Amino acid sequence: MPAAFLLINCKLGSDREVINRLSKIPIVIEVYRVYGAYDIIVKVASDSVEKLQEGLKFDLKRLDNVVSTVTLVTKEV
Repeated sequence: MPAAFLLINCKLGSDREVINRLSKIPIVIEVYRVYGAYDIIVKVASDSVEKLQEGLKFDLKRLDNVVSTVTLVTKEV
């Protein structure tokens, strides 16, 4: 199953709103608010690479109040 982790920075004070929106996206498996260089870490997965890419491009990276993202695609071992 293709999966990835997103490291997200959002506008100051908007982390709860972004987390609420993230939790409603079908490919989102887990969401964590973190402290440090990033505000939120998200685990996403799908049954195909194409669906994962589509969800990342159209659902996740276009959320309001998201300033930047880093995507880390996992490799099965």
